[in-house]
Amino acid sequence: APTVPSPEPLEESLLRTRDLRASPSPPLEVLEDNEGQAAGFQAKIESSMDPEAREAYNNAFYEYVAVGTFQELSREEANAYKGPVNYIVHHPVIKTTSQSTKVRMVSNSSLKNRKAGVSPNDLFAKGPNSLRPVIEAQVGFRSMEHIAAYDLTRAYNSVHTTARQNHVRRLLWRRKKTDPWSIYIITRMHFGDVPSAAGLEESKRLIGEAGAHICPVTSHQITLGYVDDGCCG
Repeated sequence: APTVPSPEPLEESLLRTRDLRASPSPPLEVLEDNEGQAAGFQAKIESSMDPEAREAYNNAFYEYVAVGTFQELSREEANAYKGPVNYIVHHPVIKTTSQSTKVRMVSNSSLKNRKAGVSPNDLFAKGPNSLRPVIEAQVGFRSMEHIAAYDLTRAYNSVHTTARQNHVRRLLWRRKKTDPWSIYIITRMHFGDVPSAAGLEESKRLIGEAGAHICPVTSHQITLGYVDDGCCG
């Protein structure tokens, strides 16, 4: 299939095997360091929280740090990086219906860099619509005599990203207002990033192909689910 060049493909094979049908975006170098913009936003977010909400949000944020999705940088490491730098922002979302996680941490890769006028999501390659049609997944699942259902835990966050993609998704946070801001990078594909939908489907395809020599049946089953929900048989 014809390809359209892009400066920031999530995965080269995604561009090599799919027709993006889109114009290439400017390179990430158009982004400028906007730490001050992010710091101002995060200060407003923390000011809106009472102590209980702050504790809950800290727990949600630092859970991502514990599992490696967010990686803290020292000020020296942050200053030493020579590639494009951009800060995105994050905020809490309250889930009153959830019995387990009442507070979710949501990042915004669509925040326009005040200096550059564009966001990381404006520059990342979106990729094609790779989602399996819902009706196809449902009918196929209901037509099977024996079925299996599963969920891919932290599916998006299981896909590692590159240093260039990580440093244009820097985050600021601190445990309490009297602390200095700490710098973090997102080291995995994250929900809300423009390439995440196509990236997850491409990753599932690559995993299936890589294990086809071990079990061709299981390799095929991976393709039968919908996003992070496995429904096969």
